Amino acid sequence: LNVMANDLQKVNIFTHDIKNCLTPLGLVELFMEESKERFEGTSAGQKKREGLHDLEKSLEVMIIVRKNLTTMVNLSLSHAKKIKLDYIKKKENILKVIRETTAQVPCHKYLKGKTLLVKTEGELGDACFNYLDIKRVLQNLIINAGYVTPENGVIEICVKREGGSTHVRVVDYGCGIPEEIQPLLLKASLTTKGDEGNGLGLISCRDIIEQHHQGKLWFD
Repeated sequence: LNVMANDLQKVNIFTHDIKNCLTPLGLVELFMEESKERFEGTSAGQKKREGLHDLEKSLEVMIIVRKNLTTMVNLSLSHAKKIKLDYIKKKENILKVIRETTAQVPCHKYLKGKTLLVKTEGELGDACFNYLDIKRVLQNLIINAGYVTPENGVIEICVKREGGSTHVRVVDYGCGIPEEIQPLLLKASLTTKGDEGNGLGLISCRDIIEQHHQGKLWFD
């Protein structure tokens, strides 16, 4: 029973993160609709028209999302088939994955109209991590921050190197975490989002950071 419960939780976490990963498609749809209006009526031989850059950016986002989804689906299928795959980590630019994530999540309903600020401190260099999984962590934390951030508010993503480690902070200026919830926050499927939440996002983040990257996830 314990094994079945654990497997079910992994499937639930995967489904939860798929929803976050699909978020950028809203942005793609918006760009493409606007570009389509500008490109309507064009014919062969005409010069490139305004809006091509937006269309190209939308296509780029779509390709990234498709690749991410394909990777996650393949990993899920491998888990279901009990196939053990190597967990691949390699040196990557942490600022790149942060900027890519902050460019793609603003169309989420919790983030619309809110400002995402990326702040760096000192030389960052590369870090060794799994690109897609760290992106999943950032998506979860930023969306959670958006939920408690007032309209037109600001969310900060701060990154620095310290003691040989990479430290990333997602800072919101919401109401704070009630004391009675704090002991359960990273241990149970707890949510404060009512029917819209399932409490799996932070568990996913904890597992990615602590089990797969030998790091530490905490809150203040």
